[in-house]
Amino acid sequence: MHGASHGGSGPAHRVDNHLLIPLPADEVVGRQDVEYTCSLDEKKAGDDVRSLRMSLPADCFSVTYLSADIMALAVLPVDGRVMVFANVVAGDGAKYVGDRYSWWARGDQVTFAREDKEGVSFTCHVVPSVGKPADH
Repeated sequence: MHGASHGGSGPAHRVDNHLLIPLPADEVVGRQDVEYTCSLDEKKAGDDVRSLRMSLPADCFSVTYLSADIMALAVLPVDGRVMVFANVVAGDGAKYVGDRYSWWARGDQVTFAREDKEGVSFTCHVVPSVGKPADH
């Protein structure tokens, strides 16, 4: 029995407050930083949706998309901390899941939701860069 050992593969390493994920030497990593803003109709939104809205920054915020081979991640600020969301299979768009949340990007629109509470979600939109159209 191996107990807590994970065999020959080691854990990810934390260096200078960064999480490092070992990849093959020839792996190309893609990165895209996208600015978003979110809003909801306070009069129509229930308490759960209003509470969920408080999980993301009130103003514009940046989401970093990282990709390497078949791996895709979204890094975004949730509840005042940095959270890493992993890409999962979705019918359309790019859906990422982290903890109890999902971040589902379709074109210039994203749905942020609680996976453990049906119907608890709201929409965010890409903030176009000055002088160029949104590219996500």
